[in-house]
Amino acid sequence: ESDADNFRAKFINGFAWIAIVLLTPALIRYLVRPVADSSAIVISGLIVVMAVALFLLRKGNVGASGMTIIVLGWLGLGIQAYTADGVKDVIIIAYVALGLLASIVVNWRVGGLVILSSIGVVWALALLEVNGFLTPVLQQPIGYSWDLTFIFIIIAMLISYSTTSLRNAIARANKSEASLRTSNKELQELNQSLEERVASRTAELELANQRNEKRAKQFEAIAQVARATTTNESLETLLPRLASLINEQFGFYHAGIFLLDEDRTNAVLRAANSEG
Repeated sequence: ESDADNFRAKFINGFAWIAIVLLTPALIRYLVRPVADSSAIVISGLIVVMAVALFLLRKGNVGASGMTIIVLGWLGLGIQAYTADGVKDVIIIAYVALGLLASIVVNWRVGGLVILSSIGVVWALALLEVNGFLTPVLQQPIGYSWDLTFIFIIIAMLISYSTTSLRNAIARANKSEASLRTSNKELQELNQSLEERVASRTAELELANQRNEKRAKQFEAIAQVARATTTNESLETLLPRLASLINEQFGFYHAGIFLLDEDRTNAVLRAANSEG
């Protein structure tokens, strides 16, 4: 939204200053003409409207600035056409530029409303002239050409701003798409990395669990051996039992128990156990 407001503000600022620059020599031309009409008053009013719009824009009221140009500009164009050439006045073409301006600085609905109301003004001027309520004052070719030049420059500026806005929007969309693809790729890589880390951690936990289970069994076997040694059994029955218990619980292929002889110089195998 901030980018859109900035664009509208730049658009209104450029439009208002260009309108002032183009309207000022037109005002001078009408002021020095020997024939007095209301065109000078209307053009002066339009310059004031642009100045007010610029003032509102400096205050940060982008919407109010745009609506000021649209509403008061629409009224000024209608008054100029009514007091000059009526439906044949070149200023009628400016309604197209005003509708385009409204679509850009506000929205397409307001632009459509401006165009529809402008069509109503055209028909109203035509009916007034047909019924004798309006007598057009035909404009000289040079003056007509000046007015056409002014309107064409305004329309060209609006088209330029519109195409620039469209190109910028496409560029922003392409940039956002590229950024989105990069983000998706990074997310996929991160997801893959997380999956690998989770799998590695799970394997480590399973291995640690197996080791803990094995140690628990070993501790249980040690406890059983310790309990067996506390019994009052003879060595002939106790030692084979211990060898068998050690073999089973610790998973050894062969287990043997050696005791020192009476001279305590040699180790003598007293009991053994192995699979098979």
